[in-house]
Amino acid sequence: MFYGEMDFYGISAIPHISTMYYIDSSKWDAWKVRLTDENIEIHTASKTDLISLKQIEFVDRPLSHAVANKIQSYTKHGSFLVIDYRQKATIGNGNVLFSLVLAGKKEDVSTLKHLLMSLLGLSANPVAGKLRPEELRLLCLFAADMNKEDILLPLFNNDKTLLKNTFNNLKKKDMVDEYASLTPSGRDIVEKVRGSGRVKIGSDIDTKFDELSRNWVCTEEHSASPVANKIMWKHGNSALSGLVTTEDLWNYLNIRHIRIAEIKRIQGTGLGMLMHTYDGATIFFLSRDSSVVLALYGILNNAEDRQMRILFMFYLVYGSEKNVLAYLGHNNDYFDYHCKQMIQKGILDENCKGITQKGLDLLYKKLIGDVSVLLEHDSVKSQFGEFDRLDRMKKISAKKRVMRALQKKHMQLSNTV
Repeated sequence: MFYGEMDFYGISAIPHISTMYYIDSSKWDAWKVRLTDENIEIHTASKTDLISLKQIEFVDRPLSHAVANKIQSYTKHGSFLVIDYRQKATIGNGNVLFSLVLAGKKEDVSTLKHLLMSLLGLSANPVAGKLRPEELRLLCLFAADMNKEDILLPLFNNDKTLLKNTFNNLKKKDMVDEYASLTPSGRDIVEKVRGSGRVKIGSDIDTKFDELSRNWVCTEEHSASPVANKIMWKHGNSALSGLVTTEDLWNYLNIRHIRIAEIKRIQGTGLGMLMHTYDGATIFFLSRDSSVVLALYGILNNAEDRQMRILFMFYLVYGSEKNVLAYLGHNNDYFDYHCKQMIQKGILDENCKGITQKGLDLLYKKLIGDVSVLLEHDSVKSQFGEFDRLDRMKKISAKKRVMRALQKKHMQLSNTV
């Protein structure tokens, strides 16, 4: 799965201990870095290197001021990231700890760090690594003002005991107080994990979006519901609004006419999306289920991984919808080829009619990561929305697994009689 591609200045294969004192400035090179769910790919003018995520030990290890100043002086960038990884020793047996350093735009460094932390479960952070994964997860959720049990439980497998014990552990470690507010130590760790850079989405359309959202809130007779999405078309002085279920969305939205799409959050209602068409119309889409907005945005996002976009199609129950395939530039053969690959990976079922539990887990991780970046790590207390559709699909998948297990057991008992 492809997550992103960014440009950096970088240097790799540095002995770990050397970074504490000195980095050879003559070995820096221009990199194009691609991140997948298995590797960091480093592309230069002369070669391509792969570093498996399984090799990575730490991300964002701090360096001395002297070394940091030399990095900033040579690369002309104030932001950099250190990644420590294990590599097979050239002499003898075992692995040796090496480091790579990359420097670039603040937002690119922050995004790469966030993606790596998401893929590695945040355990690779040298500061946060002392916390258990569930403790760090809860700490970050508290930092985002998500402290209600009904919101937190689904993120902890609906295990009340696990949630309670995790909260108590954070209190014992002086990360939070009894009211789930972060202590200075807790805030320091969260800032370390998140980084100071933020991804800005749609800042150039704030004014127009706010105007639309004000008009939108006034149309109370067509408010979004848990099963229906709210959609409004606007062209010049004319506007039309109504409710559309997720299953019927493609009957009302011609994806091939959309020129650009932007995600924004709407106070108290969840996520919204603003779309501009080639003929000058504006389409405003709002859903109580944030996963629907994020999945639709993923389909429309040309930078998104192809198979991820196909997975979003199945999530929104569009399958091989012709308009979507045309927008993605896929013919039926190309679509079938990727579907077979996704079946082999265990993401789609054997009949290519639904998403497996593994696929749903992948979707959940992807959506959680997207909402964190798109909402700029800000407070999302009343703006996060729900993942109702994903929760329903997980329950259906779990029931199917139970039924298959019961049928298999029944057949085994029948054969022994």
